[in-house]
Amino acid sequence: SYIAYNHTYATSGTFTATLTVGAESATVKLRVYDAALMSPSDLRNLNVNRAIENGLRFLWVSQASRAANFPAGTTTSWPTDFETDVASFVVLSFQNNGYRLPNSNAAPTGIYQKYIVQRAINFLFSHLEERQLNVQYGGHDPCVGTGIEAAPCVGYSPDDGDAGYSTAVVSLSLASSGALTRVAGSYGPVSGKSYGEVLQRLVNGIAWGQIDGDANCNGRGGWTYAFKDDPCDSSDGSAVGWNLLALMDSKATGITVPAFVEPEFSNFALPNGLNSSSDLRVDGTFDYSSDADPSAASGPNVAKTAIGMQGLFFS
Repeated sequence: SYIAYNHTYATSGTFTATLTVGAESATVKLRVYDAALMSPSDLRNLNVNRAIENGLRFLWVSQASRAANFPAGTTTSWPTDFETDVASFVVLSFQNNGYRLPNSNAAPTGIYQKYIVQRAINFLFSHLEERQLNVQYGGHDPCVGTGIEAAPCVGYSPDDGDAGYSTAVVSLSLASSGALTRVAGSYGPVSGKSYGEVLQRLVNGIAWGQIDGDANCNGRGGWTYAFKDDPCDSSDGSAVGWNLLALMDSKATGITVPAFVEPEFSNFALPNGLNSSSDLRVDGTFDYSSDADPSAASGPNVAKTAIGMQGLFFS
C-alpha cells in the first residue's frame, strides 16, 4: 500500500529509489528539482503536476476498507453518498492523467491501473441494473448500436443515485477509458460483455430517459433526475449538462447515439431552456427548470451558462 517516506537530496537530477520489503524490492526513477534554478513558469507547472499527483495519492488512501481489501479485493469505492457517481469521477481523474487499462483482456500493470481504475470500474459494473427500453412517443427507438437487439431491448443504469444523472456520469468513465474492446468480468448483467457494449447500453438508456411528449411539453427533449417515459415531465438543467457531455464523449469513441436524441434536444429542450434576455445576468444561461420563456431565467449562474454553451455545441 502507499508508504510516505521523506528524503533530502543534496543536488537536483535524476535518481533511482529502491524500496525493499523482505525478499521483494522495486525501483523507480525520480526527478529532483532545485526551485531556485527554475523559471517561474516551469516552477508553476511543476507545482500543478505535483498537486495533481498529491490528489491522486489522496484518492488512493481514501478508498473504502482499503486495508481489508488490499490486495485480494476485486472492487473499490469511496465512502460517500452516490457511490457510483463518485467512483466514476475517480476513475475519470486517473484516466485523464494517463492511468488507463489495456484495450484488451491483458492484466493491467501499474498500481493505480490495477488497484484503482480496474477495481473502481468493476464496482461500477457491479452496481448496474437492466432496464427494458421500448419505442417511445413519436416512434423514437432507443435500441441502436452493434450487437443490440431490436426493441424492446436491454439498457443499463446504476442501481443507486438518480438515473437521470448517474447513468451519464458512469458513461463518462467508460467513454474515456480507451478500452472499449476489453471484456467485463462476472459483475451483474454486464458479465462477459465488452466495455463498448456496456457503454452502448448506457447511452441507449440515456436516450430512453430523454423526456418525450407533444410540442406543448416544456421539458420535451431534456432530462431530469429520474428516467421518465411519461410525457411532459419537467427538464432539469444540471441533468441536461451531464447527459449532453456523456453523449458527446460516447459518440467521439464510435458509440451510436439514437438518431432522435439530437433533434429532440435542438428543437425543443434548447429553445425551451435557453435564455436570451437583454439582462446580461440571464442571457445565454440554461434554465434549471425549463419554462419556454427566454426572457426569464430559472436559477441563472455561471454553470448554467456553460450548459447553454454545451447545448449549442451539441446542436
